[in-house]
Amino acid sequence: MSSATATARMERRIDPEDGIARTLEELRQACKDKYSEAEIMEYWQMSMVPASGENIASVAEDPFLTRVTGPGPQVHTVGPGTLAQQRSGGPPSATRMRGPGGAGSARTLARTEVDAQVDAQPRVGDVSVDPFLTSDRNRDVADLGADPFLTHGDQRAPGQVRSDYDPARSMSRRQQALQAAVMAKKHWTEYFFRLLGPGDTERKPQTRNIVIFGPWLTFLWVVLLWLVLRRYSATGTYVLTGLVALVGLACMFLWYLGRRGGPISLVSTGSLLIVAAIAGTAAGIYGWERFYRQYWWTQTGFTGGATTAITPALARADFAVLNFWDDTSGAPYNDTRVDPMMSAGYKDTSYYCVAPILDPRLASASNKRVNYWAVGVNCCQKYGHFTCDDSRNWDAAGGVVMLGGGYPCPSCNADKFRKAVTKAEAQFGLVSAPGAVFVRWVKEPSGVITSLLIEALAYLAICAFLGALGFAFLGWLTWYYGIGVRRLGDRSELDLGSARGKVIFDATPLVPMAPPQGAGDGSERAAAAARLARHFEP
Repeated sequence: MSSATATARMERRIDPEDGIARTLEELRQACKDKYSEAEIMEYWQMSMVPASGENIASVAEDPFLTRVTGPGPQVHTVGPGTLAQQRSGGPPSATRMRGPGGAGSARTLARTEVDAQVDAQPRVGDVSVDPFLTSDRNRDVADLGADPFLTHGDQRAPGQVRSDYDPARSMSRRQQALQAAVMAKKHWTEYFFRLLGPGDTERKPQTRNIVIFGPWLTFLWVVLLWLVLRRYSATGTYVLTGLVALVGLACMFLWYLGRRGGPISLVSTGSLLIVAAIAGTAAGIYGWERFYRQYWWTQTGFTGGATTAITPALARADFAVLNFWDDTSGAPYNDTRVDPMMSAGYKDTSYYCVAPILDPRLASASNKRVNYWAVGVNCCQKYGHFTCDDSRNWDAAGGVVMLGGGYPCPSCNADKFRKAVTKAEAQFGLVSAPGAVFVRWVKEPSGVITSLLIEALAYLAICAFLGALGFAFLGWLTWYYGIGVRRLGDRSELDLGSARGKVIFDATPLVPMAPPQGAGDGSERAAAAARLARHFEP
């Protein structure tokens, strides 16, 4: 007899029918008259449970071990083919083959009903029913990251969640990233406001809008005064700008006198108005000289007029656009053109270029008197090779007059262009006429005028944007801290603005004074004091 057979005969297993532990020999003696040797061995191996040690389950019928649990009530499985044999009526099974305990007790029937109910009820994490854990309940409670083989899972009722379930783990990565971004933003704002401090606890959004948009609109109005009104009346520009500054000073003076009631501080408003007047004036003066003066001159000065190289420059002193083109002949008057070979460039970081505008007869004369100069920047060399604007186009014959002899704005770089003229005169024997006109030599002057308008409007838009940023910052700070605003609990005096001057109130509540002897009980005095206090409450 082999050692395995001896061990099997000595081993004791519990019969699930009556709960009695038996050896293999005892089972054979009890069942030899009812079942064959093969049926007894199948029942011994697949249905009876060892008296000690771990539970035994059939991996042939339950390959995922879904019915294996931890300590507690045991659920034992049966051997292969058992369920099929139960349905067909064949031996042996946990139902048909009964141990020595009898032909089925009440306890056996009750146990069978309970097992059927447990099997019919879906379990959380039951891979036999949901092998890929795709149901909502399994996604909530099955943590494959911590328990990839579900060896620590337990059976729970529907809707029950693990006690150690972390909702954050079930969030998608996108949700977690969004939550982290919100927390980071909240942390940044909290840090920012912690740095600023609490500020004025009674501030209101309506007040904020007033202290921001009011000075900003005032700033834009002052800028427009200097960019538009100055074309028609420089005096009106100065007066209206000074009026804005006076209004700001008046607000500050009234605050100084004690008019500090209401949600808006007069000192903050006055200060921002003065800043708006100063900043608007500075931006307006720069924009006028850099962009608007040249553009408005193209709309003010004369345009056209037949002009040749020998037309005296002083005769075109009030022209904005010169016309050297003869429509009748289809060529410039007297063949007047830019002479690129007699140009000169003055170098000061950039090349400031000038070239004489001559006709053939004047170019061959011994005394070359130049009434008109074409100008440009970085479009020539030390001498010759002038390529500015349309100077090399044969059909270009228009000149946009540059105010003050400067380019790209009136009077800009005028001294450098004069030095370039001096070089050309010395090098090529030229003589610049008194009041010589500096022009941009182009084919279509209207294109230059349009570009000037676009630059002017772009500058106004930039001023509006930068002003919005600046006054939003300044106005928000004055609103946040409540600069110049005196609250009821902080002030000790209130100016009524009457002709009698100031009425002084103590910050402490009014207490009725004891009446003098013979003046009654003082109730009328106390009532009058209370009415007076209620009257001046904000």
